[in-house]
Amino acid sequence: TSDTAFSPKADVTRAQFVTFLYRKAGSPDVAINRQFKDISGLSEEFQKAISWAAANGITMGVNDTTFVPNATVKREEAVTFLYRYMKKPSIYWQSSFKDVKAGAYYTDAVSYAESYDVTHGVNKDTFGVGRNTTRGDAITFIFRSTST
Repeated sequence: TSDTAFSPKADVTRAQFVTFLYRKAGSPDVAINRQFKDISGLSEEFQKAISWAAANGITMGVNDTTFVPNATVKREEAVTFLYRYMKKPSIYWQSSFKDVKAGAYYTDAVSYAESYDVTHGVNKDTFGVGRNTTRGDAITFIFRSTST
């Protein structure tokens, strides 16, 4: 967040999280996709990252024309982006977290995160569905998923 601060407890936006993944992928050259009408006022890097994420199946937005880049990314959204970034690896078991609903859009992603030790949840029984993703959470998820 500055030359001397990381701010691990600060919340991460949806645009920031996909930008972390975009940078992890080497910031590949990509044409800005105008599919999402709400990204035009963002920096070019954010627009490219979101366009890259959409082109690679990492995000489909909240609908066909909206990404909501400045909304805080929820924990289930973050691991879903990450699961798709990792090309949906095999899942060893279904999540045991009590707050993960069977059949939800994030169920397989949370199961992936749990089975690959990307996260152990906010406690042993709870993943933290609906909670904001912090910068500390985000970098931990990405580091653990890409170092396995």
